[in-house]
Amino acid sequence: MLTATQLSEVLGINIASDPADSGTGALTMNSSSYGTSDHSAQVTPRSCVGVVFTGEHDVYGPADPLATKVETYQDLYGSSETDGGPYLLEQAAAVLSSAEQAQEFLTSSQAQWETCSRSVVDAHLGYENSRGYTLGTVQRHENVITVAMAAPEGEQPGEACQQALGVRENVVVEARTCTIVHALPGTSNPGQATDDAERVATAMLRNVTL
Repeated sequence: MLTATQLSEVLGINIASDPADSGTGALTMNSSSYGTSDHSAQVTPRSCVGVVFTGEHDVYGPADPLATKVETYQDLYGSSETDGGPYLLEQAAAVLSSAEQAQEFLTSSQAQWETCSRSVVDAHLGYENSRGYTLGTVQRHENVITVAMAAPEGEQPGEACQQALGVRENVVVEARTCTIVHALPGTSNPGQATDDAERVATAMLRNVTL
């Protein structure tokens, strides 16, 4: 996992682990937990929960990881729309039993993401906040896969997100970043997503010691 200082260096914005330390435009940690999470009931189709959230039980359960951790950072002051940075950042890491299992996990995840990219993925993210994500093409760069997605403006502003997953040795890392974007009403363009999640995931992999 990356520290708040390391995340700040990767993304070039102020990120804090303590809300008392946050400033204008900062992302601040608002959750940190060990073990997997379960948002499967919030995503349709359920099998695509892994492209909307990180560290999900439905995704990691069959792999029976030795350890997992998930952290979420959010913009507490709503200033990201003007500074162009992400308003949401998630990072997750899981330790599997072997490097071979991690590679199999990467392959199966890529296949699942490609299936999800053929349809709109609906997600209920909280009170009066539902999104229909149009996914772009799944990309793979060595041991990192990424997919961009966007949701149109409605009751909530439009947003564009990137999901990234990578492996090194027996460790799987994930990152998700979302930014506020504007487009014509009812339209969404995954091409508006930044590559922030991929940069975070790549930096996380560098933290894996051999």
